[in-house]
Amino acid sequence: MTRMSDLDVPDGMALTCQLCGWRPGTGLHMGVVTAHFETEHDSDDVRLKLVVLCPRCDKPMTFVRSERRDIFACDPCRRIRTIRIHGRKA
Repeated sequence: MTRMSDLDVPDGMALTCQLCGWRPGTGLHMGVVTAHFETEHDSDDVRLKLVVLCPRCDKPMTFVRSERRDIFACDPCRRIRTIRIHGRKA
């Protein structure tokens, strides 16, 4: 069975539940993730989203704007992070 750690998630990013923000641990089996959707959202449709994590507090960051790079802000600790998107010229 696939584990969350088997998925190719870039450093500094994480997968979270698109509906409630729950963040599964990297060691969990995908069956646990499926069970989350079945019990918490009464659905078997697993919907995860890729989020940028704050390097200071490890919380998901909020997208602010896109210039030459995408800019994210951490609401709890006020840190700013910029990320260059592959394929986009800086």
